[in-house]
Amino acid sequence: MAKESLRSFLFLNGINNYITLPTNSLPVGAEITISFWSYGGDALPIHTSIVSAVDVHGNRMLNVHMPWVDSKIYFDCGNSGKQFDRIERSADSMLFKGKWSHWTFTKNATTGKMKIYHNGEIWFISEGKTSMLSQAAEVRVGNHINNNFNSQFYYQGSITELKIWNTARGENDIKTDMNDQLSGDEEGLVSYWPLDEQEGNTIYDKTENCKPGIIHGSANWIELEKLPPEIEHKRKSTQQPKSTQQPKSTQPTQEPEELLDAFPQKALYLMIGGVALVAEEASKTLDNFTDISKEIVQKMIEKGEEVYNSSDSEN
Repeated sequence: MAKESLRSFLFLNGINNYITLPTNSLPVGAEITISFWSYGGDALPIHTSIVSAVDVHGNRMLNVHMPWVDSKIYFDCGNSGKQFDRIERSADSMLFKGKWSHWTFTKNATTGKMKIYHNGEIWFISEGKTSMLSQAAEVRVGNHINNNFNSQFYYQGSITELKIWNTARGENDIKTDMNDQLSGDEEGLVSYWPLDEQEGNTIYDKTENCKPGIIHGSANWIELEKLPPEIEHKRKSTQQPKSTQQPKSTQPTQEPEELLDAFPQKALYLMIGGVALVAEEASKTLDNFTDISKEIVQKMIEKGEEVYNSSDSEN
């Protein structure tokens, strides 16, 4: 099967994987919406951030703990120069690990409202949050940036369909296209990374702004003939991304055992929707996986490799 016919998403290992995005990936001003599909790994909850940004002074401008070690999901957005605005809510583990979920985070500093949506439904709302978004100096996906611009709190899991808008979108708009792969020219869309490159360490922005991101710590692309039903995209356009991305290879796809052999010994991650399982335990849960996943699990068991997780601190 040609590589173009595959579907893919990015797995972050929770140890050294993260993405740097251009500083103009985020809007400046009163409003923002950021949304994505995610599938948290077995290590969660740990100290982790799935997206973060700071200004030139190291002030936190944007942060999502997905979740923190206390199983709370935190959404930080905007900074007065003295403190950032925050909302938070405790979450059951089924919301952030073990299956795909769609998350949307919005802020309107004019109305003071910050909201979190889960699978298109309002999940939490708070008012009185009026700090604006200033120009970002550093933007990351997959870890947290502290005020010294150092990386910490790596996210373990998979992410796809990362979209950033310059408005605080409403519930109807979110539901309308949460399952869609966009064309890139939608009104208010600032940045859009489908995260389906299948290979390489660059992710491509599908908007006319063409803001590529760089993957650090080696890209772990998961390739399936068909995406899980929760995130099966309804394609609006066959238009290619407006970027300098090279044409896709048409080389035959690798068998599961060949894909596993490509990873270093003692560092194999079983990447089924972003969840890492210890091989010897995997056989207990085979009934919960698709046929494609079962095949990869079985190869993992045969190899007898162990999976290492990482965690570690202050939100």
